[in-house]
Amino acid sequence: MRKLTFLLVALFTTSFINAQKGVVLSLDFTPGASLAINDEDFDRGRDLDATASFSYDFGFKVGYGFNDKLSLVTGIGFHSHKAGFVHERDVVTVLGAKVTDKNHNKKFSRTLGYVRIPLMLQIGGSGADEGGGFFFRFGPTFNFLTSARYKDDRFVGYSVYDATIAENPLGIDVNKQTDLWSSSNGGVSSSKTGGQGAIYESFVLGMNLDIGGQIRLADNFKMIITLHLETTLTNPEATGAASYANNIRGDVYSSTNVSDLSKTVTDLTPFAATFPNYKDEDLSGITQRAQTFNVFGGLTFGFCYTIPVD
Repeated sequence: MRKLTFLLVALFTTSFINAQKGVVLSLDFTPGASLAINDEDFDRGRDLDATASFSYDFGFKVGYGFNDKLSLVTGIGFHSHKAGFVHERDVVTVLGAKVTDKNHNKKFSRTLGYVRIPLMLQIGGSGADEGGGFFFRFGPTFNFLTSARYKDDRFVGYSVYDATIAENPLGIDVNKQTDLWSSSNGGVSSSKTGGQGAIYESFVLGMNLDIGGQIRLADNFKMIITLHLETTLTNPEATGAASYANNIRGDVYSSTNVSDLSKTVTDLTPFAATFPNYKDEDLSGITQRAQTFNVFGGLTFGFCYTIPVD
């Protein structure tokens, strides 16, 4: 048994020592599905029902292979993350009577764009002139916000926002500063604090995991297919996210036909929030949201070219 163990260790070590070093250049694209996970959103119920949405990554990567089995990978890319929701509620009570909810089956979403720099450790794979090889890689990503848009089909036709307007086809820009709100004496009324805060953080730390394989197409040239999973580690939302639910009264709701009693301010908020915040006595006067986790998964398709290094 000892001899067998020694032989296996020797073979494994020899494969690392004799393996070919190299610089790997790759280009890849990852279509997949995304969600934004937040306690307040889930607590809202059927008028804020989360649904998986199409999102994607694409980017250019550079890896340095210490040998065939161990590499360090970085690069630059773009990530688009969409948090989609559906207004599933079909009946609403108005003045004691149940009526059809006119927002039933309406869709709305929050779409974020990031420039991304990954830093991942890759274990496994195969040499530049060898056939296929299984590998996995993992590590943090450094994400820098470039855009944030909110689109809501419930606004069309009765609000200042209209998706058909050419100047604003993608929705409401929420990549900005917004007024912060507080409650009055622990009650449900509210007032501005006088300060402002960003709705989304300009920087988000994430974590990636890729599990897949390589297919040799020619000398030093391979196709890569992996299962890609990722999540944010820090909160992508900033202090203004919770308060934006109140700001929408003035930003969007101001021209709404108030005679339409089946539409309420609560329905029109892009972010659910605890207001006032009864969860934290020290912050009871501030609108509050729990941390949001942006999650994404998909299949990565790419090509890589290895430049051998002696």
